[in-house]
Amino acid sequence: LAGRETPLPIYGLEETLSILRATVEAMQVEYHVPPEWRPLAAGDTLPLAAGWHMRTAPTLHSRPCLALRFEGPSGAIVLSADTEPCPAVQDLAAGATTLV
Repeated sequence: LAGRETPLPIYGLEETLSILRATVEAMQVEYHVPPEWRPLAAGDTLPLAAGWHMRTAPTLHSRPCLALRFEGPSGAIVLSADTEPCPAVQDLAAGATTLV
């Protein structure tokens, strides 16, 4: 990322992005890639490149957290995040090629 001048999109729940923004500001880093904060919510779908998209689902965790499903022409992979078993993540993972 050294030398990158275009903003780096950073996706997350608004609560998470708020904590991350405060952390970056507190560190007073002299050089960093300019962030572009992009809030996501449970149930959002985000188009990606080459026919891929990402869907989100809420998890059961002590802090707000999202599970992610990356789906495209060659299958789907689901990242369950830090969660207890829950119907929303089970639904997101249904039919996936890989569940992490």
